[in-house]
Amino acid sequence: MEVVADAIENSQFVILCMSDSYKRNNNCKAEAEYAFNSKRLILPLVIRTGYKPKG
Repeated sequence: MEVVADAIENSQFVILCMSDSYKRNNNCKAEAEYAFNSKRLILPLVIRTGYKPKG
């Protein structure tokens, strides 16, 4: 997780590839939350047809 945190801190934006499996993965949730709390621009990409993000 430290490598990901460093990458987020050194970025201008973060791309989130959203799917059901992404949503269920605790590491993915933590990365998204860290990017949000770090005030990075978040670019969400829905990568599965019909996926409806909730929450």
